Amino acid sequence: MANKSLFKDLEGIKSYMPTSEEDNYITVNGTVSSYAIKTGYTAPTKEITIEQWLKPDVSSKTMSSFSYAHSSSDNSVLLYNVNKNITPHVNNSTATTGLSLPSGVFSHLALTWRSSDGLLQVFINGIKRYETKNISKGFIIPSGGAVVLGQEQDSVGGSFQAIQAFLGGISETRVWNKVLTEGEIKQMMPVSLTGLEGGLVSCWSFSEGIGSKVSDKTLKAQDLTLIGASWKTEGVPLKGHFRWGTIDDSPISKDMFDDYGIHSMGVFNRKPIAQKITVKKGEDKKFLSTLNFSEINNVLAIKIEVK
Repeated sequence: MANKSLFKDLEGIKSYMPTSEEDNYITVNGTVSSYAIKTGYTAPTKEITIEQWLKPDVSSKTMSSFSYAHSSSDNSVLLYNVNKNITPHVNNSTATTGLSLPSGVFSHLALTWRSSDGLLQVFINGIKRYETKNISKGFIIPSGGAVVLGQEQDSVGGSFQAIQAFLGGISETRVWNKVLTEGEIKQMMPVSLTGLEGGLVSCWSFSEGIGSKVSDKTLKAQDLTLIGASWKTEGVPLKGHFRWGTIDDSPISKDMFDDYGIHSMGVFNRKPIAQKITVKKGEDKKFLSTLNFSEINNVLAIKIEVK
């Protein structure tokens, strides 16, 4: 469940609470009838980064965690055999990495690829573990196909095989239209994104916890539909960006943002430690406009007082 803390604005009139993302995730059961799908997907073309938080349940089964298929190439982009021998595919060209994800725990897996030289890289928990070139050099990823989480597609949106289906948990999944560096992956891996980051094509945070839709946080709104998947809680402990809302869920006035310069309040790590900040009257607006909450460690509740 999301953590919530009580805030008051500087005039003490309204109360606000910043919230984290719900740390929900889905489990798929390793059969052809359990997955998440988006058809008619607008894909990156010449560069791509895919990030996923994954928890395979067993090490013995071959598992596909992400596939993008188009009528011109059923394996346009595929993360295959992630729990035994991670084997990325780009336009049916493959790289055998010899890497694997452990069973029973969440790990972060990232794949990057670019068309110009066919550079393909694999990162596990933010560390680059594999690199090769000339994988489908010059290939342009076509749009309009289907993204499926938890299955390998032999035709667009279908022709799944149970022996290749994912068994376990899938959490926050992101697609970028650029090659992220190791430093960028490390920096953003533990943080729940806003959806407005440059180059972000899709961001499925699985924050809903109920229903058959997983919303895409980007403006492209390429939502996933869940088929035969189950919701679970207490998944990946991502740090959440502060998102402001009133206690009774009524809208915040634009004046608060204009007056105090509050836009993104940084991150918190859900540890129950409170901190009080005192500022002098007349300096309050300047203070809030420059406040960087990411520099305040182990803080869940912050009370701002003006004297």
